[in-house]
Parts: sequence; structure tokens; C-alpha cells
Amino acid sequence: MIHKAATVLVFGVATAAQADFFFIGTEGTFDVTDRNADVIDANIATTVDTQFGGFDFQDVSGVFNAELVDGGEISGQLELNGPGGGDALTIQFLGSVDAEDGFFSYAGSWDVTDGTGIYDGLVGDGTLSGSHFFQQADSGFASLDVQGDLVPAPATIALFLGAGLGLTRRRR
Repeated sequence: MIHKAATVLVFGVATAAQADFFFIGTEGTFDVTDRNADVIDANIATTVDTQFGGFDFQDVSGVFNAELVDGGEISGQLELNGPGGGDALTIQFLGSVDAEDGFFSYAGSWDVTDGTGIYDGLVGDGTLSGSHFFQQADSGFASLDVQGDLVPAPATIALFLGAGLGLTRRRR
């Protein structure tokens, strides 16, 4: 009997902790909201162009602050919006900038800060890269690649484990 309970418990942990890898590529626009020398604050809005990994993201919006010089820093927050009005995954990102005249690209990492709707209870991290090209002094074209792993939060895993133990006890 104890052997069966241990098997169910291990299976429950493995199932609940499985990471889901995803990748999305997006294209859209950005608008500068504030500029001070080589530092800008901007809003971004993109449409998902390609994606895989089982998550149904439709578009990405957010804000960022970037120092537009080689080796400068970029940081911000993105909301990856799902199929329903209340389905959103919010991530915080940080990276370094590679800048040329009128064009800058960046690469860095991100972490989940919040999830709502079907993305509630997810945690994760990954990499983010992007490029922005100024079409005017205060706006331009943007593309982003976001990839990483998402897993249920520890509280969700504990819930799965509790349900598995309950089923084991019920069978006895």
C-alpha cells in the first residue's frame, strides 16, 4: 500500500511541475512618451506573428525605458494578452542595448510578475530580444521575440499533490 501512495505522489509532482516551453515572435509599433538625451520611455503594441508552445497569445503591449547607446540598459513590462478579455500574462524584463543610428536592438531576460484568466497561477522566466527602428523622432517599428518556460505556481502544485493524496487515502 505504501509503495502505491509513493508512486501516485511522485507522478503528481512530475505532472504538476512540468515546464511548458513557448516562443512568440511579434511585430508592431512603439511611441515615445518621454525623451531625455539618449534615454527614452516608450509604449509598445505588437501583434503576434508566430508562436508555438501551447499558449494562445494574441498580442503584446507594454512599456519600456531604454538608454539608446551601446551597452545601455533597457527595462520594462509587457502584457501578453490571450484569447479572452481577462486573459493576460505580465512579465518584467531587463536587457542591454546595441544601438546604431535610428535603430536599436536588445537582448535580456524576463520573469512572470502576474497572470489573470487562463494564465492565473503561472510562474516562469526566459529570454527576450527585440529591435526598434525610429521612423520619426517619437515613434517607429518594433519586433520582439519572447521565449521561455511557464509552470504552475507552487500553491497550484500543492493543490495537485493534495488531490493526489486524497485519492490515495480514499482507495484504502
